[in-house]
Amino acid sequence: MNRIEGSAARNAAQVLDALDQLAAGRRGERLRGKGVVSDRVRIDRQFVLRRALLGLYSAGFNLADLKNLSGAHLSAVVAAWRERGLSAASLRTYTGYLKLLCRWLNKPQLIRHLRDEIEPERRLALRSNARTRALNAHRSLEEVFLVAGAVDRRFACILLVMATFGYTARQAWLVRPWRLDVTPDTGEIVSWARSWAGSAQCSMIPPEETLGSWRRRFYRYCRAAQLTEQTSGLTPQLLYHRRIADQLSPHRLLAAARDSSFVC
Repeated sequence: MNRIEGSAARNAAQVLDALDQLAAGRRGERLRGKGVVSDRVRIDRQFVLRRALLGLYSAGFNLADLKNLSGAHLSAVVAAWRERGLSAASLRTYTGYLKLLCRWLNKPQLIRHLRDEIEPERRLALRSNARTRALNAHRSLEEVFLVAGAVDRRFACILLVMATFGYTARQAWLVRPWRLDVTPDTGEIVSWARSWAGSAQCSMIPPEETLGSWRRRFYRYCRAAQLTEQTSGLTPQLLYHRRIADQLSPHRLLAAARDSSFVC
């Protein structure tokens, strides 16, 4: 880190002192939820924030007061972290520390700025966590679709659309199957989905159901098929990550979902 001299050094000392006072008054507050963080996390957070602020002065910024923290300062901090080669998960954690500082300063607009700033890393970290959770759920996808088909065929078809196209549950409910991409791998699945929709103007939700009533029915089916974190650890949203990680063909899952010989 470059040496800080003159007025920048005096301002840095005042800003770090203000940071210490803010942190001391909050007693290890969490970014989300109730309670307080551990001493280790509190020390790590304080170290990261102090180093980030000192990095601003070394980069040529002369922040006179912590209350003057702006989006340009935060962007410079994030850029410096990227240059250091921080992983997506670490960048997301460190940015959470900055978000907490913005909350302490009563600057919610900076929290939104940070969220937009690390959107690529945030998505990468979420995908990585989802894949890890999917792999830790020791249940084969073929078994999942056998059970789902026995519970309800439309439900199994929606799960298959989620696993094949990487859709969320809501996206799969509302998709018009005639708009799905047809490839050699997805042709049969799209055809099966269209048979449930009935026409090009219909979604996957039964015509007699509202969105709210179908949502309740869908998650009741999930409980019946043991697609919950409490039962098997594998949820509908993790099917896509599990299929990609296992490199399973959609045709095998389609055959399992249509197998009428399975009995719950």
